Amino acid sequence: MIRNPINLARRQARWLRARSLLILSLLIVAVLFLGSGTVSAQEPLEPPAPPDTNRGLPLFAERCANCHGPEGKGDGEMADRLPAPPRDYTDEAFRRSVVPSTIFQTITDGRLDVGMPPFGPTSSNPIDSESRWDLVA
Repeated sequence: MIRNPINLARRQARWLRARSLLILSLLIVAVLFLGSGTVSAQEPLEPPAPPDTNRGLPLFAERCANCHGPEGKGDGEMADRLPAPPRDYTDEAFRRSVVPSTIFQTITDGRLDVGMPPFGPTSSNPIDSESRWDLVA
């Protein structure tokens, strides 16, 4: 049986295009899947132990109150020097809608667009993970 070399070349070309498309699709899916999260692989999203408000309050007074205010109302002495007002933690709507892990991530990574510095392991003045969770409490 003699095969037509033109048909064989067309089939091979279709096969190469299909294989290339499959590989490209898999790469796109992998990039979207692996790059979609903002969660740091080194940091847990749940505290290793229950957070302790009694440990968090003095730390808040020392490291956070200068922007967020002594009662967390967003009225600290540096608040008017920031690009955006600090979060008011006493706001009921915020308290009902916020997820603790989101606050933890914000403390860890900061929000430079609004003037919030990071306090995670990459910070020049980091707060350890357990203490960051105590701040969330």
